[in-house]
Amino acid sequence: YLSKIIIDNAFINKNLTNFIILVFVVGFVFILSGIAKAVNEYLKKVIKLKITSDLTINSLSHLQELSLSWFQEKDAGEHVYKLNYDLERIAELVSVVPQNILVISVQVVFTFLILFFLNWKITLLSLLAIPLMYLFQRYFNKKINGVWRQIVKNTEFLFKKLIELFSHIKLVKAFGSDNLEVNNYLASWLININLQLKNVKLEIGSIFVGSAISKVIIGSIVFYGGYQVITGGMTLGTLTAVTVYLSQLFSLGDSFATTWRIVVRGLVSCERIEQLILQKPKVMESEYAQDLILNNGCIEVKNISFGYKTKP
Repeated sequence: YLSKIIIDNAFINKNLTNFIILVFVVGFVFILSGIAKAVNEYLKKVIKLKITSDLTINSLSHLQELSLSWFQEKDAGEHVYKLNYDLERIAELVSVVPQNILVISVQVVFTFLILFFLNWKITLLSLLAIPLMYLFQRYFNKKINGVWRQIVKNTEFLFKKLIELFSHIKLVKAFGSDNLEVNNYLASWLININLQLKNVKLEIGSIFVGSAISKVIIGSIVFYGGYQVITGGMTLGTLTAVTVYLSQLFSLGDSFATTWRIVVRGLVSCERIEQLILQKPKVMESEYAQDLILNNGCIEVKNISFGYKTKP
C-alpha cells in the first residue's frame, strides 16, 4: 500500500518532500519487520528445543518401564531413530506449525482486505485461483506423503543395519565378511538415495507448477490492470500495489504448502511414536508399592555344593 502512496503522491505529483518522508517510513517499517522476524525465529528455536527435551525424557522414561522381553523383540536401531528423528519432527510440528498457520491466516485476511479496498474486481478474480491452487497442492502432497513414509521406513532400516554391524563387528572380522556387509549396506543406501531424489523431484515439481500458475494469474491481472490504467479506470500506483499484494498472496500460498509438508512429516512420526507409547509393561507395579531400601545388605550361601558325577 505504501508503494501506491509513493507513486501517486510523490512520483506523479513530483513532490520531493512526500517522497523523502515516505522513504523513511518504508525504511522504518522494514527495520521493525526484520527485528520481529529475528525474535520470532529465536522463540521458535527455543520452544522447539524445550519440546524436544521434554519428549525425549518422557519417551526414555517410558522405555525404561517396559520389560526385557519387549526389548529382545525389537532392534536398537528402531529406538535410536525414533528418539532422535521422529521426536525432532514432532517437536517441529508442535512448535512451528500452529504459529505459521496463525501468521499466514492473518496475513491472508489482511491482504484480501487491502486488495478489496484497492480494487474489488481484481480481488474477486484472484479468488477464482484458490480452487486450482488447492487441487494441484493436494495432488503433490499426496504423492510426497507416500514417498516420505517409504523414506522413513528405509532410513530406520539403515539405522538397524549399522547398529547390528557395529555390535557384531568381532564376528564380521572373524569371518572376513567385511566387503559383504558393506555391499549389503550400500544396496540399502542406494534405495534410500533414489527415494530422496524422488521426493526432491516431487517438491521441485510442486514449486514449479505453483509458480507457473501464480505467474499466469498475476500476468493476466496485470494485463487487465494495465488496460484500466490506460483507459483511466485505475491509477498506476493502485496497479503497482495490487501487483505487489497479489505476489505476496501467492507467496503465502507457497508458505502454507511448506507448512503442510511439515504437518505431513510430523504426523508420520506421531504415528510411529504412538506405537511406542501404547506399549505397556507385562508386569505392572502396584500403586501401593514401596521402594526397597537396603542399608546393610549381605549375601550368605549355606549348604550348597557343586561337583561332577563320576563315571561308574
